[in-house]
Amino acid sequence: MPDNIVTIADMKNPNEFFQKVLLRRIKYDSVFEQFALKGRVEGMEFVSWFRVNRVNPGTPTQLGDTNPSPLVITTEKITGQVGWYGAYAKIGRKAKKIDPVKATTEYTEVVGDHGRETREMIMRDSILSGATSVYYAGAAAGRANVSSVMNNNDLKRIFRSLEKQGAEKITDIVVGEDRDNTHPVEACYIMIIDADQALDVRALNGFTKCADYSNPSVRFKNEIGACEGFRFISSNYMEGAIVQNAGSATIAGKISTGGTNCDIYRAIALGKEAFGIADLETMESILKSENEAGGPLNMFSTTGYIMAMTSKALNPAWFTIYETAATE
Repeated sequence: MPDNIVTIADMKNPNEFFQKVLLRRIKYDSVFEQFALKGRVEGMEFVSWFRVNRVNPGTPTQLGDTNPSPLVITTEKITGQVGWYGAYAKIGRKAKKIDPVKATTEYTEVVGDHGRETREMIMRDSILSGATSVYYAGAAAGRANVSSVMNNNDLKRIFRSLEKQGAEKITDIVVGEDRDNTHPVEACYIMIIDADQALDVRALNGFTKCADYSNPSVRFKNEIGACEGFRFISSNYMEGAIVQNAGSATIAGKISTGGTNCDIYRAIALGKEAFGIADLETMESILKSENEAGGPLNMFSTTGYIMAMTSKALNPAWFTIYETAATE
């Protein structure tokens, strides 16, 4: 090994360094977490969120000389069980021979990417499994009848449905500024889509791309633009929500993995505090040296992570799954 190479043994606090490397990768560019109601629990197996239910205004009460009856407001407790997740990778002695710190850093980054994808899938699946409202593109009778891609009329109906359920919008109004050819954006709900659907979103009538916002700096991670009261977030993590060959047999111009039926894309339309996420303590980077993990011949070290978290649908009335086909 060259004399000018820093080894892990030379580092003052290698565990702290690689912990930062791991957390930076796990937290990088999270799609779902930016819209979650966050909680944190210490030393518990379950975490609870409380929901205060809306009250129907009913008939207006005109005040007289006596107090009116109090409003009856109910609450619900939603409980999620914390699950433990982790992964590790072996780093062979050959990989560390030339530059051990660089090799360990890059392996830790890949392991961190795995942790980030795990978190995203847990959050995505908590929404999909907790959904009570599904809208089929083109007002189709069911998934097997879906052949339409995302369109303006569907989005208007989904927006109206969320408003009627009392779902709060996630964003504020993006006010106008003195910039040419830019547009203010109304307060919006969020719609998380697969990257394959982005083509259809950009083709919507009235679509405004982020670059044309009056203040583009307010864009969310992976946001591509706004239309019909939604701001659209394109994510590769939605690939796991695709149901292949499950739609209509009318497939001309549509993506079809098997060539017989349309693939179905499940976009997620969200209001504020529709789902939650909670972490038990902090994600931990775990490093083992060759002496600790390398077997009889000290042939490898390991880098890995362990985390405890849960995600839960909190207000199913405040999100909708929108099932569509996608243009090929």
